Amino acid sequence: MKPIKIMTLLTLIIVTVASTTAQQPARGPLHPKSAAGVMPAAYLAHPNQRPARPSSNSGILQPVASLGLGDAASAAAIDQPLASASAGNHLLRLGWNNGLTIVQTTTLTSQPSSLAIGQINNDRLADLAALQPATKQLGLWRGTLSQTLQLTQHYTISTEPEALHAADLTSDCRDDLAFATPGTIQIWSQPNNNPMQASLSLPFANRSMSDLALGDLNYDGQLDLAALRGTGGITQHLDLFSLYRGSLLATDYRPVDDQGFAAHAVAIGDVTNDGRADLVVSAGGNIPNAAINIFAQQSDGRITTTPQLLPAWHLPEALAIADINHDGFNDILALNSGWLALTIYRGRVDGTLAAYETYDLPYSTSYRPETLAVGDLNRDGGLDVLIADDLRGLTYLINSSAAPSATIDDQIVPCSTITTPHFSMSGTLTNATALDVSLDAGATWQVANVTGTTWSYETELPAWVYPLVMVRARQGDRVQAPATMRRLRFQHHRIAAPLVMQ
Repeated sequence: MKPIKIMTLLTLIIVTVASTTAQQPARGPLHPKSAAGVMPAAYLAHPNQRPARPSSNSGILQPVASLGLGDAASAAAIDQPLASASAGNHLLRLGWNNGLTIVQTTTLTSQPSSLAIGQINNDRLADLAALQPATKQLGLWRGTLSQTLQLTQHYTISTEPEALHAADLTSDCRDDLAFATPGTIQIWSQPNNNPMQASLSLPFANRSMSDLALGDLNYDGQLDLAALRGTGGITQHLDLFSLYRGSLLATDYRPVDDQGFAAHAVAIGDVTNDGRADLVVSAGGNIPNAAINIFAQQSDGRITTTPQLLPAWHLPEALAIADINHDGFNDILALNSGWLALTIYRGRVDGTLAAYETYDLPYSTSYRPETLAVGDLNRDGGLDVLIADDLRGLTYLINSSAAPSATIDDQIVPCSTITTPHFSMSGTLTNATALDVSLDAGATWQVANVTGTTWSYETELPAWVYPLVMVRARQGDRVQAPATMRRLRFQHHRIAAPLVMQ
């Protein structure tokens, strides 16, 4: 009987191993970073086999849809009312007509790799900037009242640029441009309607595959800059630049837990529900060696040195921070390269994040940071997701529900100087019955007066004032996202002193 028992046991082991192996997806090609030799071997799923995933989703987004372009898409950007993407040598302005459409196409001399939308020429219309690394160019297109884009200028850059962003880094109420080159971070500004020009160069040793993020990392009312090295085998992943009115105050550094592979993308936003901007980094390879790093901003305005880690699905790459389910708390969105998924970590009232839920995507080999954009594509107030797909064009997921929105009247124009302690403002509401106002970057909210489709708010200003006013509309449990914001100047009131990150 003993030989029979041994044979039975061996048979059971063989069957069990075969069954377990059959449940694993077939291994696909190397991730592009691994193939390029800048990250240890990490593998995409097999193109012909959809892997089983351990989590479902709560239905925040509708099933994925696609807009075929005939070219591989390389970048996407949304900032109301403009949505744009690049595919091949074409720059696209997008619209909506019962689905995503192309309403303007501009043919360029080389492929745009990164896009940014901002109010660059101070006319309060959305402008578009694009990097073209093959021809070492930065292009600017001016927004018009008809919402078309008109080429303004092409600038020559001495080396290949990447990771373009637009924001007011000089506190002059004009959006500046920031991008990475081999060895530096470049900040370009446009003073007094003059052509764009380089205004600040920050040292940043890198081997390409970099990413940038902009945000107030020390709660002083000024935007700072985080620069990420996206290659493996390093210990200094993040450079943090403290900026004040366009000048560099100091540089600090943070190591990312890259799980033995590489860091991939960086984003800045409040994911701990305290009104302070945090740093979020995607990193790793195949599970279980994949994670989201969260460097929280503390009450003293400093960024933690050791990150909190959230387990991730395979190869989390492109990142976004947004309140995608409109409950008033920011969520983290990550695209998982080659693993057919968008993963979402939902923010909670206690400042923690739920385990990720997944949304099906078609197969794509790589999601560089510039391939993901979040914004309102179908003009119903709800945040949608736009993805530049390297295999099929554009894919997008529309929010399952509309969301409320609000405007701020022009009695207080951007960068107005407030000279009295008594402060008042007003505006309009859409699909909303309530409105909140924040004078401290979202740490606390106060209820405004609402009458029909209009709102009003007044208060006596405290001694300390954050130079950004935020308003958000509410309808039941649906909350506007992002909030409507207006940067102001406060005379005779103390704002935060410039802080050096440590």
